[in-house]
Amino acid sequence: MERTTYVYSVLLLLTGCGGSELSVDVRPPARTVGSSVLFTVSLNPPAESLYYVQWLVNTTNIITYLNGQNITNPLYTERIAFNSSTGSVELKNLTVTDTGIYGVNVQVTSSSPTIKNTVSFTVYIGPENTAVTASPEKPHYASGSNLSLSCSAQSRPAAQFRWYFNGTALNKTGPVLKLDNVQESESGHYTCLAHNTKTLRYQSSEPSPISVIGKRGRCEEYIKIDGGRPCCGRRLKRSQWATKFICGLGSVCHSSHSEVFSQCITYFAKGNS
Repeated sequence: MERTTYVYSVLLLLTGCGGSELSVDVRPPARTVGSSVLFTVSLNPPAESLYYVQWLVNTTNIITYLNGQNITNPLYTERIAFNSSTGSVELKNLTVTDTGIYGVNVQVTSSSPTIKNTVSFTVYIGPENTAVTASPEKPHYASGSNLSLSCSAQSRPAAQFRWYFNGTALNKTGPVLKLDNVQESESGHYTCLAHNTKTLRYQSSEPSPISVIGKRGRCEEYIKIDGGRPCCGRRLKRSQWATKFICGLGSVCHSSHSEVFSQCITYFAKGNS
């Protein structure tokens, strides 16, 4: 999947001691990973040539130009193109780690003051890998129990989330959806939609199935056995729940599924869990 990256900048203007104005800009305002972006430098009044230019990202030197000679950071050798006439630099093959504060130092002549300026440069990505997880994680939830669904996504800035139930939007936002005293009617597929307010991209999670079982349904689950009559003294082939339930009634060996079902309904009707 292609990752879309958006680059945003803040245009700054600075006046040097000699009266020159230095502006820095980043263009275009939005690009994708692997493409390029141009940091431009403008002087007012314009200069015919520049004696000294240094570009840094955070505190790391990218390139230094001094009176016709360039010294380029090896990490950027294949990624930049420098214009010694204007002081502008093009950064190629953008990556998500190119976020930072870019600074430029300029001298028009060897005797003129150094003019400094910075510009904020951010790579916004996502949302990607949007997913829902349940806590606690179970194949079935008993009616009346509590659970929560959490949505996560790789996104810069952090994504905003909206929840959906069986494709219909819920009046719920945020990374966590709490389902308290859950009922059988709330069984279905839950999804979250992640939204990045900077990239303006959306991504939906895969549906997360939630199964809520009431008293009757829980009893049906308890006695799902692959054959043979349910009995504590026998090895039940499928359901440990069935063994636990029957033994919980006093290790009674019931003669049929219907008898177990009847006992089970009575068991839960008394408020047992």
